[in-house]
Amino acid sequence: MSTQAERFARCVKKVTKNFRAASLKRGGRSASTARTASTGRSASFSSSDKEGIAIAICTKSILWPQGRTLKHFSMKNGKPHLITQPRKGGRRKTLRQPKK
Repeated sequence: MSTQAERFARCVKKVTKNFRAASLKRGGRSASTARTASTGRSASFSSSDKEGIAIAICTKSILWPQGRTLKHFSMKNGKPHLITQPRKGGRRKTLRQPKK
């Protein structure tokens, strides 16, 4: 059984590897059709941009269903190190009873 950090790291690697710019939207338009104002070339993503997008996708798919959000993530000596915190909306566990 893998830890949450290992699953998160595996997800980030897969999303980064299978990244397609056409599937993302930047400014309401598809990234593949977005044009930069000065050069007229199509928008491209650097490797750090791809990794940031992958972390956001994996946070939503792995951490949010458990009521957690990302605080810190790093890879130390090839091992993932993940620190999470409760989501803002998930802190209230019980409903308040109305006053009588």
